[in-house]
Amino acid sequence: ASGLHSDLKGLRTELADRDAASAAQREEAAGVQETLESLRAEHKAMTTSSAAQREEFATLLAARARDSVCTAEHEEAAKQLAELEALRGQVAAGDAADAARR
Repeated sequence: ASGLHSDLKGLRTELADRDAASAAQREEAAGVQETLESLRAEHKAMTTSSAAQREEFATLLAARARDSVCTAEHEEAAKQLAELEALRGQVAAGDAADAARR
């Protein structure tokens, strides 16, 4: 009976050790899972941030393109206005020459 009692005590000790090891493994697994979830959240935030940055960059490029078009249109309008003023000057000079001949 004493040997059986000793064996039983040894089994209980072994079982308690295994339970402690299992608890430690579960705790470690929970820590790994928590780290993994944190990394996933961080990756998602970075992806979202990258998408937002790409969208902002695209918006800036579109604004620059519009600005370039407006600048080109402004330069063309200024050129046409200068040509119109030159034509007005020629017409006025022609009118003055006609008036002088009369």
